[in-house]
Amino acid sequence: MNHLPRALFILALSVGCALPQESSLEFSLDGDPSQATVAPLWPAEGPLVIQGDTRLKAGERYAPARGSAGSSPAILLEGLSGVSLDFRGLHLRGAARGAGSDAAFGLGVVLRNCEGVRVLGGELSGYRVGLLVENSRDIVIEGLEVSWGYASALGNPALTPADSERLELSDTDDTWFDDLGAGIFIRDSSRVRVEDCRVRASQNGLVAQRSHDCTFEDNDFSYLSGWGLALDGSEDNSLRGNRCDFIARCEDIAHGEESLHTAGFLILRGSSRNLFVGNSARHCSAAVLALGREGHELFANHFARNDFSWATWRGMHLEYTHDAFLVGNDLLGRSRGAVELEHCARVVVTEQRISGVFGAGLALRESEDCFLANNHLEDCDQALEIEGGSGHRVRAGVFVNNLQDLVLQSSTNLGLADNDFQLNAPALQLADLSGLAAPAASARAVWFELRDGEGQLPSGRANAVEFVLLAGAPAPDCIAARKWFDEASGPDARGPSASEVDLQFSNFTPWDPAAGPLPVARARRGDALAGATWKATWFAWGAGADPRADLERWRAQRFEALARGEVDGWSDPFGGDGELEQRLSGQPFGIVAKAQFHLAQAGSYALGTLCDDGLRILIDGQIVFEEWTWQAAHTALTTIELEAGRHEIAFEYFQIDGAASLALELKRSRPAR
Repeated sequence: MNHLPRALFILALSVGCALPQESSLEFSLDGDPSQATVAPLWPAEGPLVIQGDTRLKAGERYAPARGSAGSSPAILLEGLSGVSLDFRGLHLRGAARGAGSDAAFGLGVVLRNCEGVRVLGGELSGYRVGLLVENSRDIVIEGLEVSWGYASALGNPALTPADSERLELSDTDDTWFDDLGAGIFIRDSSRVRVEDCRVRASQNGLVAQRSHDCTFEDNDFSYLSGWGLALDGSEDNSLRGNRCDFIARCEDIAHGEESLHTAGFLILRGSSRNLFVGNSARHCSAAVLALGREGHELFANHFARNDFSWATWRGMHLEYTHDAFLVGNDLLGRSRGAVELEHCARVVVTEQRISGVFGAGLALRESEDCFLANNHLEDCDQALEIEGGSGHRVRAGVFVNNLQDLVLQSSTNLGLADNDFQLNAPALQLADLSGLAAPAASARAVWFELRDGEGQLPSGRANAVEFVLLAGAPAPDCIAARKWFDEASGPDARGPSASEVDLQFSNFTPWDPAAGPLPVARARRGDALAGATWKATWFAWGAGADPRADLERWRAQRFEALARGEVDGWSDPFGGDGELEQRLSGQPFGIVAKAQFHLAQAGSYALGTLCDDGLRILIDGQIVFEEWTWQAAHTALTTIELEAGRHEIAFEYFQIDGAASLALELKRSRPAR
């Protein structure tokens, strides 16, 4: 331990000063730590300013950001060149232990106007932005871990998502800081290398804004609720071997038909000429969201050897994207769509492995001159869907066991050749087809010209489509894409893909099972019932005790309970108890439960419910919701007026047969916009 000089020690005692703690002392990387001179201690106000090669002592320190909106970071490196900051083994906390991720505040470490700086290791938690690199170049960030950064609270996974759950981006740069946060944020910088870094329990992993020629390699930005790696107006960057798995908001899992705009990789606002090689984005709402717009298109973003399997909404969704190569990627599992191109042009899609899709394997909507070759599409509802647009070419595809191989609508100058259609039952719906056969031929005769080499017809439907004959070699763009694929260096993320998983959520993000079991039932921020403890009774009922016909007899069955217990919240009828679910499976059962809760404010509250079968809810003895019938699972939202103070809530629930669902949530109603 480094000691204060004796005279200073006595002086400090004589004036009643608190002695500084022995924490995070600095010494030169080139010096002997045991001989190091004591550097200035952490200042009481403002950031710790780094001025040269520095190593910070391992341990843990509470170092909140200060200033307006946390603009004064815990550590600042400004105007430095050729120095290193090593804080391996040091954990800086920007928020108190136990604080929610929505309370994360300010900046942790800032590099501003720096060149040739290297940052090694360290852990940051509780900051809106963990590490910011701004107006800098030739920076290396290695081995950094960011956890419990900013994330907005999640709603109940069983209930229909409200608009407030959807993540939105505006055209203002402050959106990332004010609304979204990031573990690592790189802005207006070049040649920044980020490798072997990890972000957990946060909304966003890494954001690169107006930055170019950067390398992001072998990082792990998984189990997040926003985006793993986002490019905003950034060009000529290389992303290789990154893991951005399990990125979703809970409603994405329950309602895969609708996107809440979360993704493993997000590309927007003119980001172009970026390479994505050997990355994984499995079990995300969307693996890739590339959101160009008219007048601000995205150009030449190329993807190879990535694993984008098991998306709940889309594997790859590209809008206003031009001249991109999608080569040799895996998109397996039960997504609502594997590759979807909207308003795109000259996109080459080749050697994709696509299977098990509830929607379209490949979908082209209002797009032009795209080339699809050598793709394998198996077990899809619709293997290839083309709506509108013109000039597409489809060659040498393998279509296996799809409900519909081709779904074609209002497309012109469409060429198909050398495709292989296997194991289908060609139920055809055809109208207004032209080309290929004689001008006066019927639609069926035109379709017949699409037979493969063994005479097999594609299944599906087509309307208002103009076909053209394809002859000769594949298009030059396809050849160029294959050549780029062969020459692209980097890892290969493809291989045996994990199966469907049962993902758990904390208050704010998907839960990483490597962190151990989820410590408590998920309490939803903003839910007035969060923290309430329910006393519940489960009981069986049979013939003669149908709750719709003889309510009192049904209620009497609770005295012969199958189980009694306490429940922290309701996302299913079993209180999260798997053993109880097995005991009740296959028989009619009922639940009666009640709890106390407290409201700090009077006003309008929205009671969200999911039930299958019957549910009746009372607050302070008054029925506020009732659907006392046999029904399929569905959600409802009921507005009620409540006074501030303590209330009692109770419900009765019955299940007859089939699937059983139950979820409750009470939130303050949002004012009308």
